[in-house]
Amino acid sequence: MSLLNLKFTPGAPAQLLPGMAVRVPGANPGETCMVLVGTFTSVADKKFVMENAIGYAQAIEGYVLDWLNNMGVPAKAVV
Repeated sequence: MSLLNLKFTPGAPAQLLPGMAVRVPGANPGETCMVLVGTFTSVADKKFVMENAIGYAQAIEGYVLDWLNNMGVPAKAVV
């Protein structure tokens, strides 16, 4: 799987989920950046992403997050 193959939904998601990729405006006009939401996404980052989201997609599927949790990697904390 590649980020190039993701199908982005326009706008902001209802809530941020671990493994979600969100497009936001970049530092320069016309530029965009991608944020990968994880278990350590700060409150300030969450606020910025929700207020400025251009589009979003689930980049890492739930079964992969479950597998990581089972291996001892905290991948599915509530964001």
